[in-house]
Amino acid sequence: MSPVSSRLVTLVMSPSATAVSMRRSVSWANVVLGVWVTATPWLFYVTESNGAANWSSWSVGAVLVTLAILTMRKPVLWTNAIGVALGIWLIASPWVLGFGAATAANAVIVGLLVAGYSLWATRLDLARTQWSDVFARLDG
Repeated sequence: MSPVSSRLVTLVMSPSATAVSMRRSVSWANVVLGVWVTATPWLFYVTESNGAANWSSWSVGAVLVTLAILTMRKPVLWTNAIGVALGIWLIASPWVLGFGAATAANAVIVGLLVAGYSLWATRLDLARTQWSDVFARLDG
């Protein structure tokens, strides 16, 4: 392998500080959204006694926080796919579980943010993976 090719492989295989920082920021945003979703039953559902909505918020929030913390350690695409699915569930849940108006708006907005951040994370992960695969093929 030539020195130039070796340097390119090194640059691609070890992502830049900016890319890592951006990916970590997306994960932290999902942690914050997960904590928010977990807290919403106490903030919005005080007057509502919808147990299914409460359990949905608690479980989705816990899974979001767990996935975000896992991806800070090692980003993998399946965690992003679960994040998109959770975002879609949050968007659909007001109609499925019968939320009130304020809680429905909150669920839809947070669902859009979760799905959007997860798609953005997928884009970042795929870009890094594609370039490292290209240079791996050049090696061998």
